[in-house]
Amino acid sequence: IMNKDVQSSAKLEPRAALAELKPAFDSNRMMGHVEHLASPELEGRGVGTQGLDKAADYIAKEFMASGLMPGGDNPGTFFQSFEMNGPDGTPVKVKNVVGIIPGKNPKYDGQSVILTAHYDHLGKGWPNVRAEFADQTHFGADDNASGVAVLLELAKTMAKSSPERAIIFVATTAEESGLIGARHYVKTMKSYPISKATSNINLDTVGRATDKLLVFGGNSATEWRFIFMGTEATTGITAELVMQDVNASDHTAFAEAGVPAIHIFGSATVDYHRPSDTSEKIKPESLMKVAAISKEILEYLAGRPEPLTSTLKPVNPMAEKVLPPADPKSGRKVSTGTMPDFTYAGKGVKVSSVAADSAGDKAGLKAGDIITNFGGVDVTNLREYTSQLGKYNPGDTVDVVVNRGAIDVKLKLILAER
Repeated sequence: IMNKDVQSSAKLEPRAALAELKPAFDSNRMMGHVEHLASPELEGRGVGTQGLDKAADYIAKEFMASGLMPGGDNPGTFFQSFEMNGPDGTPVKVKNVVGIIPGKNPKYDGQSVILTAHYDHLGKGWPNVRAEFADQTHFGADDNASGVAVLLELAKTMAKSSPERAIIFVATTAEESGLIGARHYVKTMKSYPISKATSNINLDTVGRATDKLLVFGGNSATEWRFIFMGTEATTGITAELVMQDVNASDHTAFAEAGVPAIHIFGSATVDYHRPSDTSEKIKPESLMKVAAISKEILEYLAGRPEPLTSTLKPVNPMAEKVLPPADPKSGRKVSTGTMPDFTYAGKGVKVSSVAADSAGDKAGLKAGDIITNFGGVDVTNLREYTSQLGKYNPGDTVDVVVNRGAIDVKLKLILAER
């Protein structure tokens, strides 16, 4: 028996592992998708532009190369085509791109798990361009070339699998114009009707995550938090479920129809809806994280025997939705220059960051402040706050109350033009 006080100086030579696992995903390939979709050639992928059509063709070719079954309007096509109001108010043709991995179990005939990511962006800034960026190309690398890149990578790596129920890959259009493409899918998909859809995972702005991913819509089914506990155990990737309602992406269209739906999100940045949202700022490791966690969820949901326990009250998916107005300056007109903390669960709206020399910065707003009253109206959540902002015009002076530590601070905010 070795004396516990005697320490050996012998060193073992390092040995290679018996087997080295290859990465499941190709970050260079995903970055290539981002760089192409966010390139000047595609003009910011705005509604009514040739760049948007080129992006649709690119995605369809990738679906075909991966071996997905076409899921478009007609046999052999990946396109779901329809018309919407364009920037000048005249109808323009747009299209979703739909590919399918069929389910093998007849018991789940017609059922589907749906993965979505919107491929459109703002082009030269429509709709609701910020005045200072009018007529500049908005490249949309994070929003949402990043989500499409992950969707294409998952299509390639999963296409030859045999799930119990179908997995449908939908690159949606006109998300920026009011979730129009996603709502069109919900209303018109026939071979896999929305009434048989079990879940939706939406990827939007996933290219710049920090130490954790954010998940919106986690309250749409009771099982989501347990599912993400499982994915963290298997992948080591942390995902935080945001319990307040943030209905700013395509998952909302599915939730409206009663389908449990989540939105996986990377991180809020100052480049949101600005020409500075460019491909060199995308983090390959962020794309890898989202791909890994999404694949775990897709495989689980495609094979789960029973449906998720929905907490939603569906509305009629066939009801007409109001199309966005043709005037690109309509909608919310003002800017505070602040970014909210989406993970904050208390009352009010917590400020995550304040842009230098912005309206908020000039008023004295600071990161960490919690806005509790805006213009004499108490705000308890982000939705109420956004509603209040919509009532004002650039140049208006608004009294704002923020909680800063243990005290309330009153500020005067002169709203800037959005």
